[in-house]
Amino acid sequence: AGSCMTLEYVFSASAVARSWGDKVVEYAKANLDPNGNYPVLSFLDPGGGVNPFAFIISSVAVGLHLRGVRESKTVTNLFSLLKVALVIFMTTVSYSLMQPGNLVPFVPAEFGIGGIFRGASTLFFGYIGYDEICCVAGEAVNPSRNLPIAVIASLITVTILYMVAAVALTGMVPYEDISETS
Repeated sequence: AGSCMTLEYVFSASAVARSWGDKVVEYAKANLDPNGNYPVLSFLDPGGGVNPFAFIISSVAVGLHLRGVRESKTVTNLFSLLKVALVIFMTTVSYSLMQPGNLVPFVPAEFGIGGIFRGASTLFFGYIGYDEICCVAGEAVNPSRNLPIAVIASLITVTILYMVAAVALTGMVPYEDISETS
C-alpha cells in the first residue's frame, strides 16, 4: 500500500507542479513585451517540454516536508483555507455575473457525455490525499467513529464546492469562449 501511495503522489505532484509551472510561463508571456529580451522568460520556458519552474515548486515542497511535520502541516492548512476561501469568493462573484443563457445547452452536443467524463477525470486531482487520512488515523480521538465522519464530510464538501463553482463559472461565459488551457 505504501508503494502505491508513493506512486500516486509522485504522479499527482508532478502533474500539479507542471500545471503551476505552465501557468507561470503563460502569465509571464502575457505580461511581458514580446519584443523584449527577458532572461527570466528564456529560463522559465527553455523549450523541449522542459519546465524548470515545476522543478522549483517540487523542490520547495520537498524542502518543506524535510523541515518537519509541524511546518508542513501549517503550510498545508494555510493553503487549504486559502483555496476554500478563494473558491467561495469566486463562486459568489460568479453568480452575481452569471447569465442563465450561457447554461443552454447544459451539455453541448460537440462534447456529449464523453466530454463530461473527460472533464470529470481532471477532477481526480481534487480528491487526492483522502487516502492519507487513514495513515494518520492513529492520532485521531476515537478513530472508528470520527474518521469515517471526517472523510465523508470532507468529500461531500469538496464535491459540492466543485459543482457549484463549475455552474457559476460556465454561467459567466459562453462555453465557446472558455479557454481550453484554463
